Amino acid sequence: MSDRPVPYHSQWESADLVPEFIAGRSAVTDPLWRQSGADTAEEYAFWAPRMCGVACLRMALDHWGLPVPPSLPLLRELCGAGAYVREGDSVHGLIHRPFAAYAGARYGIRAEAVADLPPERIRAALAVGGLAMLSVHKTIRTLDPAPEAKGGHLVLAVAA
Repeated sequence: MSDRPVPYHSQWESADLVPEFIAGRSAVTDPLWRQSGADTAEEYAFWAPRMCGVACLRMALDHWGLPVPPSLPLLRELCGAGAYVREGDSVHGLIHRPFAAYAGARYGIRAEAVADLPPERIRAALAVGGLAMLSVHKTIRTLDPAPEAKGGHLVLAVAA
């Protein structure tokens, strides 16, 4: 538990350009891509749109005063832990159970993967200073009351 506010970490290095990346701008053009720890702009561009879970973990680590690694080294560790599985140009992940196991083993974070987490359990965790990484549809950005599907984007809930 921490009294510190939860700092924002974007899945893109240039947080001020997020609306442009969401609208289709290529992450290859991110002027800060090197800060991610990627070896090339192309590696960064492949992973940046898929790193919402990495961004959530980085926010949590920062909030709790733990070391915050750059995005790509963290992502590589998560791949090694089975939380992301790359097959050519497609990626399976973020896979919740291996992610939670990694976060617990690597950082001592109490993390669990829960399917269909009830809202009251989220509120209870947040009320005592916990955080909740939630899988939502990307239309959460526009608050679509009836998204076409579930999941696909991860967000960090910090209050309710």
